[in-house]
Amino acid sequence: MLCHVCKVSRSGYYRWNTEGRGVYETACKARETLKKHVLEAFEANRSIYGAPRLTRELWSRGIEVSVATVGRLMDELGIQGACGRAKTITTRPDRHARKSDDLVKRNFSVDAIDKLWVSDLTYIGTKEGWLYLVTVMDACSRRILGYKMSDTMDTPVFIDALNQAKAVRGRAMLPTTIFHSDHGSQYTSDDFREMLRLAGMPQSMGTVGDCLLTG
Repeated sequence: MLCHVCKVSRSGYYRWNTEGRGVYETACKARETLKKHVLEAFEANRSIYGAPRLTRELWSRGIEVSVATVGRLMDELGIQGACGRAKTITTRPDRHARKSDDLVKRNFSVDAIDKLWVSDLTYIGTKEGWLYLVTVMDACSRRILGYKMSDTMDTPVFIDALNQAKAVRGRAMLPTTIFHSDHGSQYTSDDFREMLRLAGMPQSMGTVGDCLLTG
């Protein structure tokens, strides 16, 4: 029944059982030995080497192995090289734009909703490139009221996130809601400030990163 399920002949199974098992066990032992060499080389190089550099290291030690095999063994060992990805600057201030006063002074503790909204831009690495995410959050409830994802950091993306937040609250005017952000050029643009003006929202700006909440 086992031969039928595995779609092998009975004669082939008996031949493997008598002749091939030793070859299989030898291959397993060789693989375990190679894993030990990979781990040793990885730890000897500050645990930062990826598969290509580890492969070159093993070849220098007289161990001939492919990059693909080293990569698979690293996965089995649960180790990976340090990948230094270039950082993306998301806060790009406009040196000529007028900055709004800081109405928050890093005091993000509010006792009611719609007293303070905070907004920021972050980025997410994907196989197709950077994905930018703009969020608008209520500082009291910590609820994300509006968000927008895009492959660009253009001002319309920020405006869409703000409009979504207003739609969630079902209010066109929010004269008592402070809108706090960093000095990004999108927040200081004429188009974005016009949206805040139409909503009656006071604009506040801290230093870079102040709009992030902790705790």
